[in-house]
Amino acid sequence: MLTYNNPNGCSPRRFNMWASIRRTIPSIGTDDCIPWARGDDGINLWRRVLGPATFYFFVHARPITLKEDAPRRPPHFHKTRLFSTHNSPTPHSLPRHTMTTSWLRFFRPHLFDSLVALNDSDGDGQTPPQVPDGGELDKPSKDPTLGNYSFLFHKSWSYYLILLCLIIPVWSITPLSCLYTLYTLISLSLSGPFIPALLALSPIRLLAFSYTLLESLFFLLHLRVRLHHQRHVSPPAFTRAEMTELFRRCVEGVTDFEERFPLWFFGVEFQRIRRENVLDWLAWAFLCRPLKDINMSEEDGKFLNHLLNELEVVSGHKFPEGRDDDVKCARLTLDPVEGIQRPLVAYLVISFMDQMCAVTLYFLGFRRYSYDNVAYWLYMPDEAVQAETGLQKNYDGVDRSPVVFVHGIGMGLMAYIPFLNFLHKHPAYPRTRPLLLLELPHISMSLPFVTKLSHPPTMHETVAAISSAFTRHGLVAPATWCGHSLGTIVAGWTRKHRPDLVRNMVLIDPVCFMLWEADLCHNFVYKMPCSGWDLVQWYFVAKEAGITWILGRHFWWYQNILFPSQLLSLPSDSTNTQAPNVHIFLGGRDKIINASRVAQYLHKNGVPTTLFRKFSHADAILIGGEAWDKIVAEVVKQ
Repeated sequence: MLTYNNPNGCSPRRFNMWASIRRTIPSIGTDDCIPWARGDDGINLWRRVLGPATFYFFVHARPITLKEDAPRRPPHFHKTRLFSTHNSPTPHSLPRHTMTTSWLRFFRPHLFDSLVALNDSDGDGQTPPQVPDGGELDKPSKDPTLGNYSFLFHKSWSYYLILLCLIIPVWSITPLSCLYTLYTLISLSLSGPFIPALLALSPIRLLAFSYTLLESLFFLLHLRVRLHHQRHVSPPAFTRAEMTELFRRCVEGVTDFEERFPLWFFGVEFQRIRRENVLDWLAWAFLCRPLKDINMSEEDGKFLNHLLNELEVVSGHKFPEGRDDDVKCARLTLDPVEGIQRPLVAYLVISFMDQMCAVTLYFLGFRRYSYDNVAYWLYMPDEAVQAETGLQKNYDGVDRSPVVFVHGIGMGLMAYIPFLNFLHKHPAYPRTRPLLLLELPHISMSLPFVTKLSHPPTMHETVAAISSAFTRHGLVAPATWCGHSLGTIVAGWTRKHRPDLVRNMVLIDPVCFMLWEADLCHNFVYKMPCSGWDLVQWYFVAKEAGITWILGRHFWWYQNILFPSQLLSLPSDSTNTQAPNVHIFLGGRDKIINASRVAQYLHKNGVPTTLFRKFSHADAILIGGEAWDKIVAEVVKQ
């Protein structure tokens, strides 16, 4: 074993504490000890100055007692959880060197557990690692999941850079505006009559006051919107027979159960999940209700127990009786909706860009229409093309079927303009084919007081609006459907409820497959970002008030899920003569869905799939290049 000299003559207790730290962190005094001490300059500074100072502090500082019976909080989605990501309760055999323990617990929690084990006074903990004579302990490997539920720690350099230079300045516009508005109102009220004092302000200060007043009023409106979003929504009808059939289809696709199922419980150890914890999840997934509102002796309770018994049979695992109160599960439509405040100017910028998008689409030949609460843009071939090709004469061999495109979460159609222009002008795209672009404003970061207080269109309302558009404009069915991200769910709705409107389906980064696994829900809603780009998407997209509302109160997974059998076969009442051509495009580095597992699942079930291994979510449709050629080739396929 490694041994350490005691040159400073410190007490044995403090020296043993330091030796434990050395065994736990063999590289102490290097950049591995503090995550922000990177680079040659940081390493030298740490070794020459901070390292010796920290050693002196550890050895000679007066110990401060830490409460030993305080349980560690389980990983969850609450924004107050900033530090540890471990799930095990704090052991009762904590070392008394609590200044060191506190430092490790908050800044290096994965090393805190090792220190506790090394100092286990009861002898029932782990044995200190043994190394050959003259050898060194391996550096502790960094757990990639450490930052999943932390806001400040275990992040990349880019995360802190974006946080300090972009996120905090943008977020602080609102509180600073409120403070400035309050200061100005107080100063004006103390300066005499309010109106003369207001008019006496300089133009710059008057302009600043006007803007900050608007920001403050918008903050109150945004707060009202967020409170409105907390209300629970009645779920769509879901019969017991449909529940049973959906459960059967889901368990048929279950693989790696012990590895994948704990993600619904924020990655706790599989052995900690008990029977009532699973019932919590089943009650949300199939009854859309909390377990506490269900009488387990009545029909609903018996149905949940039946599902749990079936799950145990399929998985081959018997869940222990009882409940672990520290184990929480993700319940998307029951958990609080956690949108984050953003300033009015952010929405104004988005609105301006949306207007520019509308102008661009107009000059490209599109016209905007609406049906009830659903709006869409439609390009119809002009009269010259109709006369040239005989579009309205129904000549054989002329492809007149429309292409329907449905965008995903983000800034609406604006981000897709380059791809749509590329598709529209591609030599392989027939000039006789109409192009319909469906708008989904509730996931487009539009102003909250315009769309967020209205009821978003349901699945049946959306499908009815699409059917009305085909009838209203005389579009020839069936059509080719191209959807991206959340737009693939709308394409799936149409495939299931109006299969006569679907000829081909091209789905890019689909989020409609394998929804019995927690990747989509966990990664987009609950997981904290770890890199700078992820932080930008998290703050500006994932935590926008309208988007969090749609996902947290109107994302009904049993409506949105799509199975390969529904893609590759025809319903008995369908008027189509052949099953649609289907092609799926995935990004190998997608951080929202588990693209590799989805690709394996689709390939196993005979669905043609292309995996772009170096692409993340949305890269295939936003970057261009060879990916666009492949997508367009599938869109124009007969």
